[in-house]
Amino acid sequence: MTGEAPKRVLVTGGAGFVGSLLTTFLRDKGHLVEAIDPSAGPHRCATRFQELDEATLSGIDAVIHLGGITSDAAAERDPALAHQVNVQDAVS
Repeated sequence: MTGEAPKRVLVTGGAGFVGSLLTTFLRDKGHLVEAIDPSAGPHRCATRFQELDEATLSGIDAVIHLGGITSDAAAERDPALAHQVNVQDAVS
């Protein structure tokens, strides 16, 4: 870091390929990173960005939203939900 105070960053989808690499990169730069991902188990597993509550976001300086439905089978079972999560939620 360049003399800046470390930022508290929340990464959704933190157990995924990109999320895990980004989390490592940010931590290596000295930031305090919290990653949440439903595939990582029941702890703090919001499946949609809108499900993050005020307590989770308290004290967070930045949110990087990488979470989404990545399973073709899940998207085929519920295409409306996949569109909502992967497209509409990412815009809001």
